[in-house]
Amino acid sequence: MIPIINSLLVTFLFAIVAYCQDFPARLDWQLEIEGDVTSLGSAWSDEGRACVLVGTQSQVHLIRDGQIIWSSPEIEGIWALSRILAGDVEMIVAATAEGNHSILHSFSGEGFEQHNTGEFGSVWDDVNGGTGERGFNNEASWICQVPEAEGNPDNSILIWCSAGGESWWESGYGSSSSGELFLFSVADMAVTGQGAVPSPVAPVSFDLTGDGIADPVLFGNKYSSGQYRNDDFHHYWNCGAYIWRPDSVMNVSLANDLGDGVPVGIAGATLRQGNLSTDFVVSIQDSDGVGLALYSTPDFRKIGWRETGIGYRLPSVITQENGEQYLLAMTIDSQARIFHLPDFRLVYSSQLAHEPVKGAHLADFNNDGSSELFILAGDTLSFYSIGELGVTSNDLPHYPSSQTLSPFPNPFNSFVTINYTLPVPTIAKVSVEDIAGRRVAMLMEGGIMAEAS
Repeated sequence: MIPIINSLLVTFLFAIVAYCQDFPARLDWQLEIEGDVTSLGSAWSDEGRACVLVGTQSQVHLIRDGQIIWSSPEIEGIWALSRILAGDVEMIVAATAEGNHSILHSFSGEGFEQHNTGEFGSVWDDVNGGTGERGFNNEASWICQVPEAEGNPDNSILIWCSAGGESWWESGYGSSSSGELFLFSVADMAVTGQGAVPSPVAPVSFDLTGDGIADPVLFGNKYSSGQYRNDDFHHYWNCGAYIWRPDSVMNVSLANDLGDGVPVGIAGATLRQGNLSTDFVVSIQDSDGVGLALYSTPDFRKIGWRETGIGYRLPSVITQENGEQYLLAMTIDSQARIFHLPDFRLVYSSQLAHEPVKGAHLADFNNDGSSELFILAGDTLSFYSIGELGVTSNDLPHYPSSQTLSPFPNPFNSFVTINYTLPVPTIAKVSVEDIAGRRVAMLMEGGIMAEAS
């Protein structure tokens, strides 16, 4: 029996876990990496051999088929790293934090022996007598390549950094979390552009304008909080996508501040290229709740949604030979889950790691027509081969994504009983809403076994 006061509707939202079983992932090899591992860089196929970059606090390692084949000289404080192709030149670049600035290191030439550097970002502290500000914009999260285009005649390197700061003034204080972009020239490792963007979550490349050039699409969030005249404030704002072009940066807002300290934000994003359309798959918390969303291109219109109750990181799309598509994503506790697309039905779930995942890459690295998966968790790099998933849209049972439940008795005084029935295990929430559809209470949220209650 659950006490409910002044309630009119009880809504039961759930995501059915039909076919939720271990998905066919075969562990091919694992590599324990010495040192404090910080990041997973680019991954690619070298004539059917799987290659990937891994960074520690002091070195970059190039790994091929489970063996370290090159390591950089020691460079302290690695944040992010990537492989860059500029014409016939192959480069490995790494961003490090050193003092009040950050350094972009590039390694090129035979054996990656040529070492060049460029400086970016800063840390500042200008607080005097209880007023002023301090902040940073130098913690690199992602490095990607900008292709040659009109207005960008040379290949460039785009670095996406976390940024933040604190401010003090006579009537209060505040803090903020956002991001900063730095554009580097490949030729001389000099900064050629800079701009403010959201706090980084995921970069995706796609030709949004139809000019044959892939545009870096950067998904991220902005947040601010503090106190003004003794009143606390929390703002989650401008959660969305930034599209970088040589002559401008376009902002597409996907969710704005919901008020009352209710967070909005993006946990991850990727690109889905189907037979009829190309869409962005985004793990987002917005006015619809926490779930997975499909946004059309190029207009960013929300065309699909599934409430999940939790956010998913590092999403990637798997396309099978029969044309069926799936989304592979990781939870914060390192569970790998596979959803059928475009309806987001959860069909497989496996605990592939027991430490927080620092990075993952999914592609056909072996050039054998199937997908392989890199996962970096803790100091361990694992490589999995993914077999035929074997679940099609026709195999999946159809369940509603929500039900309106009938409390008993109704009307009631101080106590009421709510009955529900589940045919299969599910992730669910039970909420109370008023007649206008506004949520007034959350009674239950999380995993539930198949049962009647």
